[in-house]
Amino acid sequence: MSLVRFVPLLLLPLIGACAIPGDAAWSDLHSTLQAGGVSSKLSGEFSLPDLDFGNGELNQFIDPNIDLPDGKSTNQFLAGRFGFAPFELVFSQLDHSSTHPSALNAEWNIPPGLGGGTGSASAGIATNLDLAIQKLMLGVDFVNTPAGRFGFLLGADLVEFGQFGLTLTEDVVIGSDVIVPKGETYSVVVGESLPVPLLGFRGDVAFPGTGLRIGGEIAGFYLSNIEELDKMEYVDWDVNLSWSRGSWSEWTLGYRHIGLDLEGTLEAE
Repeated sequence: MSLVRFVPLLLLPLIGACAIPGDAAWSDLHSTLQAGGVSSKLSGEFSLPDLDFGNGELNQFIDPNIDLPDGKSTNQFLAGRFGFAPFELVFSQLDHSSTHPSALNAEWNIPPGLGGGTGSASAGIATNLDLAIQKLMLGVDFVNTPAGRFGFLLGADLVEFGQFGLTLTEDVVIGSDVIVPKGETYSVVVGESLPVPLLGFRGDVAFPGTGLRIGGEIAGFYLSNIEELDKMEYVDWDVNLSWSRGSWSEWTLGYRHIGLDLEGTLEAE
């Protein structure tokens, strides 16, 4: 299973940015809050477990590799920071819902009582994905000046699959027989939570006299042979350009990438 390229491009008001008494957004006691809608793209591929589509008397062999091309999506984003330099608590919540058109390919061994032989078919499907990604991290700066800061990050992301499944958008037909009707649904994962420990770095640089600053974070983790998973790779990074409009607000233009690569079986509880 691979979910890759979660790429938001956002323009969000940053409410309550303040630094006491320094003039940098990360100086001394400080806090920020972001909220808004996010334009995103999600693509990738995943492998299906055994499906129970169609007549139970048929022995089905379904191509397990399903693509996730770009699809329609809606997203909401909430994030914030609170700290007293050089320490900072970082949190964010990203809610994503999308539908991805694709195709399901299958072959059946048909018992003699049902005509015998084999059959093959292909039908359109829509893969539906609802997930939330919650980040909570503690940052510690090893460099913190009015011109810039650099530090370590330690924390976790919680990936929650509300629903991950597919729906047939066409009948599966072998010969003249409808084997699986349009509208049949199958849930791959429902109500599964996947905690991901993270280690990373962050940095910000200010441009004096302009109100502009550029910053970014990168965090990730690699695990192998954990429970039912053979491998898990995860990376979460973003870059942003911010323009301060006084001590209490600023505008931020940013780009965020979340990559999740799983090998093994992800089962719903």
